[in-house]
Amino acid sequence: MKAKNEPCFYSRQRFSTSLLNSQENSDDIEGLVEDIIHNAQIEVQRQNERSSKREHDSLLDDTASLSVPDSNKKHRVNGLIDAINLFQRSLVETTEEEITDSHETERNKGALGLIDSENDTKDTCICQNNHTVIFQDIDSLPTLKNEAFRNKALLHKKLVLNDSSLQTNDSLIYLGSKFCHYLVSFKLNELHPSLNAELLDCAVQEVLHFNNVHTWALRLNFGELLESKFPGKQFRPKILAECFMAYIAALKIETGSDNNLLILLTQWILKLASEKIYKLRVENLIDRSAKDSLHKLMGPIRYNTASNGSKFISKCLNNRGEVIGHGSAYSKTDSELRSAMHALSSAACQK
Repeated sequence: MKAKNEPCFYSRQRFSTSLLNSQENSDDIEGLVEDIIHNAQIEVQRQNERSSKREHDSLLDDTASLSVPDSNKKHRVNGLIDAINLFQRSLVETTEEEITDSHETERNKGALGLIDSENDTKDTCICQNNHTVIFQDIDSLPTLKNEAFRNKALLHKKLVLNDSSLQTNDSLIYLGSKFCHYLVSFKLNELHPSLNAELLDCAVQEVLHFNNVHTWALRLNFGELLESKFPGKQFRPKILAECFMAYIAALKIETGSDNNLLILLTQWILKLASEKIYKLRVENLIDRSAKDSLHKLMGPIRYNTASNGSKFISKCLNNRGEVIGHGSAYSKTDSELRSAMHALSSAACQK
């Protein structure tokens, strides 16, 4: 009977059991405390209602005899509420301490993480130095650690005419040109997806023209590397550009199957070519094969070219001396190519 009349036995039992099960989760404990306080308050209200009803239905002496147990019940309930409030305050204080400790721990971890990050950076640099190719930064010439391979990349056939025993860099020039052609082709196709195969090829040749490659080589002090191999020699722009392409091929070969180095090499090449790629005007593309195409179509062709001070002006004549095309450009070669392009597009070639 006593257990039945206990107002908050269930609440106290639930509080003790749930606290043990939830002691590692402060959010669960706080919710539990609020729930218990709410249930205890409801229990107090119920006891008050029962007491009021008994006062109307019982005699004064009976009411007096019951007042002591009812009062004890209220004291027990109120005591439980006070104990819960005290626990809730201690829980809040504990949570604040845990938060402070947590922040301090995170700061310590952050400091340790920073140290680890610095160590990782050092390790990366050390590992990179073990590679056959070293990239200092995007605006520097990558270093080939294989000296024999580096020397081969510099052996242009026109620089070693008197020594037929040396293996020149012809194959490396070819491979470097094809590799750069591949990279620039995809980039231009991304920027100008409407270009057909012929115009795309013209655009790539425009970007990778030897004058541009020569400029990139000079910017990276590649000429100094070539001079160290052939001191006292003068290098024509095309020779320097072709040696630079051979060096790129050597870099590609030496990266091997290392994808990280290949990505660096790709970014480095596209960075060099980016200015020409993004400033390229498709409508002004020069077909580098125009003269050959015109010769195959119409036989021997003659070009008359003159300079007006700032530009070259060319006329394209067939074997009967008839002008079939004309063009102008800042170089003699480009001027003749434009005249050939004009001839290919004119009605004279359609006959």
